[in-house]
Amino acid sequence: AAPLATKPWGPVPPAFQPLVEEAARNAIDEMGVRQLFNEAAIFSRVVSSSYLRAEPGGSPHYFIIMDVDRGGETALVSVETYKEGGEWKLVLPVPGKNRKETAPETLTSLTDDWMEIPTSHSLVLEAAPEAERLLVTFIFQAAASPPSLVRVLHAETRTRDMAVEMTYLVESEAGSKQEAEDASAAILSLQQTLVEKLSTKEAALEEAELQNSDPSAIISALDSEIAALNAQLSTQQTKQERSQAAQAQAAEALKLLQLQVTASQNEVAAGAATVPGARSYLLLLAMFKEGGVSAVTFKRLILMYKDSSGTWKLTHQEPFAV
Repeated sequence: AAPLATKPWGPVPPAFQPLVEEAARNAIDEMGVRQLFNEAAIFSRVVSSSYLRAEPGGSPHYFIIMDVDRGGETALVSVETYKEGGEWKLVLPVPGKNRKETAPETLTSLTDDWMEIPTSHSLVLEAAPEAERLLVTFIFQAAASPPSLVRVLHAETRTRDMAVEMTYLVESEAGSKQEAEDASAAILSLQQTLVEKLSTKEAALEEAELQNSDPSAIISALDSEIAALNAQLSTQQTKQERSQAAQAQAAEALKLLQLQVTASQNEVAAGAATVPGARSYLLLLAMFKEGGVSAVTFKRLILMYKDSSGTWKLTHQEPFAV
């Protein structure tokens, strides 16, 4: 399949380096205030950094890897950060964000734009109790005393862009089709060459028999060429099969996505009230507690999706520690 475009991160210009250090220091301080660290952490230095050019009306995003002093030991911490309204915002670079609820999105997951939102945001206040209910029901069900939500420490959101998904799927289908056609042409050419080599081998054996000569050198060379051709043929056949499968997968995803787009357009055309926050993903970093008198707290990273009907779905959850 054609490679999907990723975010065009690039090296930070030298003139921006002081801004990067400011962003890094702020990120560590803010993560400490929000209790994202399990122990005190002090910024040491920026190890590497890259940035994403700002969209019109937006601000650049910086991805920073830095050394942090934690109790006398150095640890690496990475964070994505950007400025909004004069304030630095945090975006946590966690693998769990790649877990998709919607099927077509599984092929278009490389350009997600996550934005920080306050933990007091209406979407967070709505989702937090659902997150607790879903975790208690499906994840903590074996606990004698189910953990309870203490508070949300950090929140981010993104909205699906089905037009972008459509573009990537069309490109993926077209790219896979072209690869399959290229492989088919290569297979045809290799098969023709293979037939020629086999004919040459047969003729060499007949000629040697007529002249009562030893054809071993010629046959050995031809056998080597035939073996190489068969190996190339096998490689191209595998490539063709994979490309055809990828093309079919993209085509099916396009059909499903088109149904979703049509449903969305019909809602608008019918003047139906849209559900606030529908088709949005929400990332919550939450603190829970378990136990009675000597309660123990722990953190959970939670990824949720709100579908078009307003139902919250638990897409992914994992322990969190930095």
